[in-house]
Amino acid sequence: MGGRSRWVALAVVIVAAIAALSPAEQAFKTRFAKLRPALNAATNAVIRDVHNSSHETDAQVATVFTAVARQWSAATRPLSALKAPAPEAKIVSEIVHLAGAVEIDLLAAAQSGRTHSAADAKQAGLLLAHDFNALGVWVGLLKKKLGLP
Repeated sequence: MGGRSRWVALAVVIVAAIAALSPAEQAFKTRFAKLRPALNAATNAVIRDVHNSSHETDAQVATVFTAVARQWSAATRPLSALKAPAPEAKIVSEIVHLAGAVEIDLLAAAQSGRTHSAADAKQAGLLLAHDFNALGVWVGLLKKKLGLP
């Protein structure tokens, strides 16, 4: 199959996948897409702050992780209000649950800075890595289901 033929076949598959969404799913996709810029900014902030945290003092960790937890909360709170259609309900439920877990992990990291506890910081970091990565898996499933990049 030539290069042009492959692109045409891929375009047909993408159009078929998008067309396969029900009107309720299309409406949900539109509402979800409107949240993505804030969600992406919060996600990038978490990644940046985790990466930078090893070079920060305990006081800086407390301040930075409290701020990123607030940003995360503001960005993810609207997810709870989305009413997902039945085919996406389980995925969205997992995303909402894990978004809450990530917020708790961020606040635990902030608290470890306030208490100067290396053990608590390590535990918060492990939980954050676990929950954040699990969230990424579920978001990937939702994006694939909705035909989002």
